[in-house]
Amino acid sequence: YADVVLLVEGASERILFSRILEEKFRYYENDGGYILQVDGISFKEYITILEKLGIKTIVKTDNDLKLNEDKKEINYLGMNRCFDIIKKTKLNNKGSIDIKEYKDNVEYKKDLQKKIYLKKHIKEFIKNDIFLSEIDLENDLYNIIPEAMDKLKRNNGSKKSAVDYLQTAKQINMIELCNLLDDEEINRIYENPLFECLKSMVKICSH
Repeated sequence: YADVVLLVEGASERILFSRILEEKFRYYENDGGYILQVDGISFKEYITILEKLGIKTIVKTDNDLKLNEDKKEINYLGMNRCFDIIKKTKLNNKGSIDIKEYKDNVEYKKDLQKKIYLKKHIKEFIKNDIFLSEIDLENDLYNIIPEAMDKLKRNNGSKKSAVDYLQTAKQINMIELCNLLDDEEINRIYENPLFECLKSMVKICSH
């Protein structure tokens, strides 16, 4: 059995995190660590089972938003997923959303995600070993390693943005990105607060 399991949404996170830990803490599995993809967002079911087995869990999830056009509200799916895990009151939905901007302007949605990424909530999640992306895996990564992601899309002749390209054929493209990463870029990701889930697992495995 593992002593600590890092729960992630899908293959992209598992591939990236395995690549980083290969350099930063190669034998983490020997020391009781494991990365498990839940293939979605059903973290609570996994947590319940793993805790009954005496296994500690760490969660890494995206800061998802969903538009309710009828009510002109934003559902804070990512934030409320975290509140649900720690059994705390969820955020109320927010009205007065510019529907057209939300649907047509990617940056408008990103701005909303950043605005709800409040330190007081994030600190509470981290205390419970829950790590929420500011936006999502690919956008957070681009803030840290834009050069590598731009190189990936250029190598493949894509006219999409680096983020959009990485979000298509996710598993294949993430493997290729991981092959491009050098030691300095891996260290940048590992040291960035948005990927603190990795340090959390290393710390537990090291004790």
